[in-house]
Amino acid sequence: MYAIIQAGGRQHRVTPGEVVRLDRMQSEKGATFETDQVLLLQTDDG
Repeated sequence: MYAIIQAGGRQHRVTPGEVVRLDRMQSEKGATFETDQVLLLQTDDG
C-alpha cells in the first residue's frame, strides 16, 4: 500500500511506517506528521 500526499508544496509517495524527509516543514527530528492532503491511495490488491 502507498499514498501520494501533498506537503510543503510538493507531492510525496509514502508507505505506512516509512520515515520521510519533508523539506520546507518546520518540525523536530522524529516528530509524527499527519495530513488530510491525500491525493491518491493505492492498496496492494489494486
